[in-house]
Amino acid sequence: MVFGKMHSWIICALCIFLFVSLWPVSELKRQHGRGQRQKKLNLNEELVQTWANQFSKVMTEEVKKYTAYDLIKRKYEKLTSIQHWSPSHHVKKTALSIKKLLKDKVRAVKNLVAVAEQASRNHTFDENLEFDYLNNKKLLSDADLVMMGINRTSPEVVRPTPHPHNVTKPGGEEANYHSDVMLVGVGGPNTIAKYRYLPTVNSSRFNNAAVNFNTSTIHVPTNVYDKNSLIQNGVKWSEALNEEMLQNDRKIKGLTWQYFCSSDGFFRVFPGIRWPQDNKGGNIDMFDCRVRNWYIESSSSPKNVIILVDTSGSMKGLRMEITRSTIERILETFSSKDYFNIISFNKNLTYLDPCFNGTMMQANKENRERLAGYIRNLKTSYIARFDKALTEAFDLFEREEMAWGKRLCNKAIMLITDGAPEGYEKIFEERNWKTDNRKPVRMFTFLIGREVSDNRNAKWMACANKGYYSHISTLADVSENVQHYLKVLSRPMVIQKKRNPIWTPVYADYSTEVSPDLSEGLKFLTSYALPVFDTKENSRKEGNLLGVVGTDVPVDQIKARIPYNKLGPSGYAFVVTSQGYVLFHPNLRPFYFKRQSPELGLKANFSSIDITEVEHVPNKTDLDMLRLEILRASGYANYSIKNVIVPYDGRKRVSIVDLTYHIYPIGETGFKLVFAVPTNYGTTLVNTRAKYGTNEEAYFMDKNTRFAPWRFCKNDEIALAKGEERKRLLYRSFYIEGGKCESNQMAVFDVTCLHDVVQLWKSVSTFEDTKTSYYASNFSVQLFGNKHGIALIFLGTKSGVTRFLNTDLFPSSIEFINLNERTVDSMYYKRAVEGRVQDGYNFTFSMPIGEAYTGDDNSVITISVPLEINHSQVGPAKDFFPLVLGLQITYQQFKQKIEDIIKKCGNITDCDLPCNSSRVNCYLLDNNGYVMMSKHHSENGGFFGDVNGGAMMREMIDRHLFQEIHFMDYQGMCESNDKGEDESSAQHLINPFKTLLSVILWTFGEIALFLSEWSLQSWFYGYYQSEASTVPPTECPTFEYEEAEMTPDLLDIWYYHYKKFAQCKPSVVTIPCHKRMTLYKADFRNFRRLHIKGTINGCDKCNMSYVVKWIRDTNLIFVITSAGCDCTMRPGFVQPIFGEIPVHSTEAQFCSRLNRQSSQRRQSFSRKGTRCIDDDREDDTRCGQCRIQVSVLLTITCVMLTLIVHTKHNSPS
Repeated sequence: MVFGKMHSWIICALCIFLFVSLWPVSELKRQHGRGQRQKKLNLNEELVQTWANQFSKVMTEEVKKYTAYDLIKRKYEKLTSIQHWSPSHHVKKTALSIKKLLKDKVRAVKNLVAVAEQASRNHTFDENLEFDYLNNKKLLSDADLVMMGINRTSPEVVRPTPHPHNVTKPGGEEANYHSDVMLVGVGGPNTIAKYRYLPTVNSSRFNNAAVNFNTSTIHVPTNVYDKNSLIQNGVKWSEALNEEMLQNDRKIKGLTWQYFCSSDGFFRVFPGIRWPQDNKGGNIDMFDCRVRNWYIESSSSPKNVIILVDTSGSMKGLRMEITRSTIERILETFSSKDYFNIISFNKNLTYLDPCFNGTMMQANKENRERLAGYIRNLKTSYIARFDKALTEAFDLFEREEMAWGKRLCNKAIMLITDGAPEGYEKIFEERNWKTDNRKPVRMFTFLIGREVSDNRNAKWMACANKGYYSHISTLADVSENVQHYLKVLSRPMVIQKKRNPIWTPVYADYSTEVSPDLSEGLKFLTSYALPVFDTKENSRKEGNLLGVVGTDVPVDQIKARIPYNKLGPSGYAFVVTSQGYVLFHPNLRPFYFKRQSPELGLKANFSSIDITEVEHVPNKTDLDMLRLEILRASGYANYSIKNVIVPYDGRKRVSIVDLTYHIYPIGETGFKLVFAVPTNYGTTLVNTRAKYGTNEEAYFMDKNTRFAPWRFCKNDEIALAKGEERKRLLYRSFYIEGGKCESNQMAVFDVTCLHDVVQLWKSVSTFEDTKTSYYASNFSVQLFGNKHGIALIFLGTKSGVTRFLNTDLFPSSIEFINLNERTVDSMYYKRAVEGRVQDGYNFTFSMPIGEAYTGDDNSVITISVPLEINHSQVGPAKDFFPLVLGLQITYQQFKQKIEDIIKKCGNITDCDLPCNSSRVNCYLLDNNGYVMMSKHHSENGGFFGDVNGGAMMREMIDRHLFQEIHFMDYQGMCESNDKGEDESSAQHLINPFKTLLSVILWTFGEIALFLSEWSLQSWFYGYYQSEASTVPPTECPTFEYEEAEMTPDLLDIWYYHYKKFAQCKPSVVTIPCHKRMTLYKADFRNFRRLHIKGTINGCDKCNMSYVVKWIRDTNLIFVITSAGCDCTMRPGFVQPIFGEIPVHSTEAQFCSRLNRQSSQRRQSFSRKGTRCIDDDREDDTRCGQCRIQVSVLLTITCVMLTLIVHTKHNSPS
């Protein structure tokens, strides 16, 4: 019993011994494995607050000291007062200024129309004319002479004698417009000159392009023979335009390209140029002025077209390739004012676009390109039911007219087939020949293929319905044959002598499109164009369109009229076209980076971006109402919206502001100018009472001064000039032509008042006593920069003046100045004012973020502060900031200052957790959630939501310290696996031997194709209906061609095989798409709370403690967390999403958006009352090609039978 009790005690003691001895080991393991959960990490909130306060004090005092903030503030308070500007007044004033600019362009074009029609009347067509003209693809440039080793002053370069074809100036003086064109001889001194050389000058008006202001030059499309009699005669009579273009250029300031596009294809352009090489299309010149938007819109009224595509079994092979090419070319001749649809038919009818099944769509770029993709998938089979297709086309027109309650303009059916079995006269009688001999729907027929035995039915349908018949034998025939229908649709306009003047949506200059980096040319344009009519007495009833004349207006010329000095950093301006497209807007992004390349590309649909796709408003009803108010405004109007989302800085940052949109129409252009101004602020200006000094020229020419590229003193040359030239022009305008500079007097004051600011910066940087006026004569900028780590001190004024002191410590500092000459549009200025106005802090810190961050050693911190002036008479003027001051400090110096502060604990006793401890993580964030500093260098410049899985960022979002802001990006670009064409066809053009081989192979292929299609029925009747099965896919060819061998016949062969090759080769392409954007903004109302401390529970292995402190009077936030905790696996956690994510809409959503856009724009056309010039009653029998198509086999057979019969008849019996 005793033993049993002792046994129990022994066991108990042993257990206690084992527990006591093993507990430290298990506890140590548990603490090591679970992050010391039992001992909670105590982050000293008082210490973190001390660090934040000390940093705020040190940095703000240094910024104020080195920028001379207080001294400049006292000077401005003493010499300035304030006034308010009226957005309603200035939007009208600016609209009238833009109207005057555009009115001058209109006058120039009308002058050209009158001269062109007169010259055409005086010209007699000469079928045998041989006219020597300046083909700008065959001219030598200065670069060519350098390559040839010829100096333009050498004997090899000679001026030609005047040509007899030169026209006469008014007054009888002979005008040799080619006198500035020289001839270049190659070889010895007696060599006959063979090459024409066009002397040029580099003009700032044309973005430094090489131009000749003495003559125009001619471009002829690659597929048009440049010695054709139509081209020769047209070029000759249009020579009369030279003098008028020259006079326009001299009389109208700022005029750019003037041009005439002939309906036959040639393009006369002034000033004369050597045609730019297409660096993106395999060096193949594919330009044709007749498919430019300004030509298409001006040559006819808006069109409503239904394309019927025969996909019966007989349309296989090369015929289908020609069909696809024909449809693509037709689509190129549509503008955004047109409506269309495509229906394929065999025994069944199919609308190619499922989103517009039974309706018509707007012919904008997006819809046209989508349909061009659909036609690649056309398959051939069964027989063709022409009756069903024609009936559906007429039904569709009737449905559209009932839906819109009005007659559609220029209705046309285009039938693409290889033969029609009959004329379907009954259908046309019932549906198109109703009353008064009217035929409201025109019929255009395109007969496809070489071996067409009978064209009578196709031609009859066209001729009987006021249309045109074309036979397209090869791919080389497509372009010119498609152009015929445009000439027909233009006839009512010519006969009635009515013109639709047009202003185009924004588009890219051709020189910009083809330049390697999109930097050449005039960038983005709108054009004014008018048609030119044949007014000869004997051809007036024929309705011949001679062509279209026009001129371009760079969008920058319009933007130069915007008063940015009044709108300031918080407002912006934009222009909307009559269709609701933006001509320019801060959120319009026409460029994108190509896949895996730094090379820029132009987005396909940038010219048709709607206003609803660039303004980001939470309430869609408000957005639709804004669009409606803009489009229907006939005078001043305004519309206010709350909480508008305004992304900026490359969509890395965002602000939310209440805006009022002030609207005013720009004359009769259909354009509307809009000023978006904050509802409760943004209308304060600085006025001055100061007198100007005596040494003003030195102030302007100072090397540490920059001026914004604005239109000061109503002088366009100032906006175009650069560097020292801009300064000289400004000085001359202010002091010699000062009468035009009333609105820019503040710029003069800023220059004068701040003329000594650089010396002031040197002074306050040398002496601690900033009250002294001593200027350090021996001050070393470099030594100062090295000592304090300051790379740049600068200021930018609201009037557009920048002053700076560069210490040469950092190479990028001067680049920063050059990139930020526009002051109020610069990020440092916008962010500084936004921080003060919206969030109440003065000092904004920024650094390169995302891909722009290249490491600590290569980065600078930019600190900016708005100069706020207090005038008692103003009251609460929350936006009275005449300028922003700033400096750049090296990242290492910035980091060192923070580390020095953290090392000092002050009076805090519990100071055992500095940021270099492995137990804590310390972060410095900016107001948009980007990491300004972390001990893990890879995290610097990145989004805080990507750090440690985003647990701490999610915690701050949940505590409403950061706002999570979502909006849609309708201009996104996404990568897609597609079987599309390669960018350049040149990579497939290798050598002429392979070309010869391909010709042989193609010939055999054509013979095989003929044998496969040949039948007794087609032999005798010339048409047939086939119920062939779908053609199996063809193997991918490997044929390659040399560009030099691209004759029209070879182009036909090349196109067929290359298209096949491209369709077989999968590639990754970049296509437009929609994306959902998510950005973040700190809510400083909540950051101003004294205590932001807490613990994130439920993490793996530990709980995360944290302290968050706002660094007073800055945009910086200090965040300290316990290290080693993974909180991403706790229930309900969602990592913050940053940036853009593609939105994959359902088919119903996608189609709904497209239908809504098409209907909105149809409504806008109705509201504007776009004039419809559509009269089908012209008396013209020119309805198609006259040549008779004959079956070759049938002809041979008939001849042989005739010979046999004749032989038998003549043989002796």
